Amino acid sequence: MQRVHEYATDDELRTGAVIRLKGRDWLVESVDDDGRLVAKPARYRLRLVHPDGREELGTSPRFRPDGPRLGHAFTTLDDGRLASWEVIDERIAHDDQGEPYLDLPAERDFSEVEELPDHELEHTLAQRQAEFPEGAVVTMRRAETQGLYVELVALEAGEAPGWEEGRRYIDALIFEEIGDDLFEQCGVDPDDDPRYTWLGNVKEGLRVDLERF
Repeated sequence: MQRVHEYATDDELRTGAVIRLKGRDWLVESVDDDGRLVAKPARYRLRLVHPDGREELGTSPRFRPDGPRLGHAFTTLDDGRLASWEVIDERIAHDDQGEPYLDLPAERDFSEVEELPDHELEHTLAQRQAEFPEGAVVTMRRAETQGLYVELVALEAGEAPGWEEGRRYIDALIFEEIGDDLFEQCGVDPDDDPRYTWLGNVKEGLRVDLERF
């Protein structure tokens, strides 16, 4: 489905830029000479580039306003030891289905030797015996054993969860905004399930997760 919108900004309109339109983030896939943009739902993927040249690719979640960009610092566990990283570039790339995403290569900056980024609430805090609910600790340990990354997001003091907003967000999801990884996580079998059922299955899975929260 193609939708056409007018958009005005003081920022440079270029391939790979992320723009926000009507509450959603879009990744500019191409720009023609007349200033016409082709944009797709914005996704990003962290790519860890190890000092020995080895690379690790993360999943492709949907972009959000506080998502990682150029210069973003974060920490992971590498063989049980803390490792700090910094995003060194951002460029547009395409997945196996030809859909665009923001490729974010990150290299080790070894800042853990001095001081770890205090804005990251990941495995670092768990290693420092931060007080998390038992369920959160179990989840982080399970992710660690599976080689996955965990990101924790905390509300500001006095801020209430936007449960109703979350429900509206799920209801408004469209097929093009959902990545392959989310389809799989919601139990969709692309080889056997009819395509028209995929979106409904994802929404139902997200609603169940929301109620569990």
